[in-house]
Amino acid sequence: MRKYLVVNDERNYPELLEIFGAKRLLIRDTELSRGRFHQRAVIRVFRQVASGARFFPVIFSGSDPCIFICQSWHYSALIAATIARLLGKKVYVYLFNFFVNPATRSGPVHWLYRSLLERHVGIYVNSPDEVDYYLSLNPFIAVSYYPFCLGTIQGVDPEAIPTTDLVFSGGHTNRDYDLLLAAAAELPGTRFLLACSVATVLPSTIPSNVSIVRDSPPEEFHRLMATSRVVVVPLALDLGSSGQMVALAAMQFGKVVVYADFPCLSQYFEDHVTGIRYTPGDAKNLCRAITEALERSGPSSPIGSRAREVVRERYSWDAYERNLIKNAREFMQRIA
Repeated sequence: MRKYLVVNDERNYPELLEIFGAKRLLIRDTELSRGRFHQRAVIRVFRQVASGARFFPVIFSGSDPCIFICQSWHYSALIAATIARLLGKKVYVYLFNFFVNPATRSGPVHWLYRSLLERHVGIYVNSPDEVDYYLSLNPFIAVSYYPFCLGTIQGVDPEAIPTTDLVFSGGHTNRDYDLLLAAAAELPGTRFLLACSVATVLPSTIPSNVSIVRDSPPEEFHRLMATSRVVVVPLALDLGSSGQMVALAAMQFGKVVVYADFPCLSQYFEDHVTGIRYTPGDAKNLCRAITEALERSGPSSPIGSRAREVVRERYSWDAYERNLIKNAREFMQRIA
């Protein structure tokens, strides 16, 4: 079987080429595939689908079966494989870094998924509800699960950065900053720092105890996080993948994390042991969680220390990649 690792940057997953005995199919991101940052996600999806023709020269270059192991260009690979199979070619697709997002749950994209996700597709997902979602579309596809993991944060030494009585929150996708700002207004003596995207829509009135920075580069984003004692990850919806990167970075830094009680985040935490849970949509409950987190934070915080231990033990990048390799191999054995 011909094997191709589909990436959008040659620096991504080079070790998988040898492990899988695959060739690299490098398709760089372009304006066509990404769209402008402010475009709706559903438009970007269909723009990427139009790029499926890029797979056909590879598919029809030989008569033996082929598999695309995709870190990116998921929709393009799915539609190309579906068309090629209608033409009699044996083409398989294995997807990772394939996240449920608001566009996924919309009518057109939901219909697209239901049409394209068949037995020739395997998916490596990162939260329990993603397993349920994809199997609800087709119970016969191969879905494997391991929580998303994060490599060691580079360029920032949290031990060398003084902390203050600051509550940090950041990120863009699926955030409930209206709720966070409502909680901040109820805690006027607490300083908040919100690091979000220029595309993030915030209320017209911001409490005076809240500072906002937009579009910080990753190193600056993590430096700002390191100055805080508490990190809040406020999510609006129960979606498969959002908030994990911020939560895992905060755990690496030994912060007390206040997390929304959705599976994509709660899978990493034990309440009052490695983080403090709040009820999504409940501003009073969030105020209570932030207040308690501040009381239990600091350099010697048992919660922050245990969170740092857990992320090293269970959620390292090595653990993520080991499970990716194991599950991809199992899928390839199944289709062989």
